[in-house]
Amino acid sequence: TPLPPLVEDAAESISAYQLPLPKSIDEIDPAKLDEDARAIVVTDTNHPFRIINVNTAWEGLCGYSRDECRGKSLGALLQGPDTDGGAVTALVAKLLSGEEAGTVLTNYTKSGKKFRNDLRVRNVLDEMGKTVSFVGVLREVIHQDKASCGGNIESGYLSVRENSQLPFMS
Repeated sequence: TPLPPLVEDAAESISAYQLPLPKSIDEIDPAKLDEDARAIVVTDTNHPFRIINVNTAWEGLCGYSRDECRGKSLGALLQGPDTDGGAVTALVAKLLSGEEAGTVLTNYTKSGKKFRNDLRVRNVLDEMGKTVSFVGVLREVIHQDKASCGGNIESGYLSVRENSQLPFMS
């Protein structure tokens, strides 16, 4: 089954993020990854979770090219001083138990720009049902200040910036 098609409209892009993550290795066709507007990363299953593949949307969000991030630790590339280690540990624990997991983390681009990352991850199974990799979908969340939230800070993180157009990189 191929990944969902490229979504042009921002509202549709937000719902594209909600689409199910790939469950099997057959659903992660490297040639089709770049057709997906969602920022996608595929890692191995052992700590430190080295990157196997990313798509163009992930390159645009995180600032690393596919070639320079392949084989590198995902945490070493994106985590920094404001990344919540407890949230990362909880996410990994859930993922290692075979469950889909999600959290919002503070991550960093290659240039050092801090961004809020709404992350969803799950395990990817081979035809025998064995976990062979992990797949994650990242979405940048833009925090709005209290005044722009109508004084209701609980509703924070209202705005989401999706990579609805693919930033083609060489």
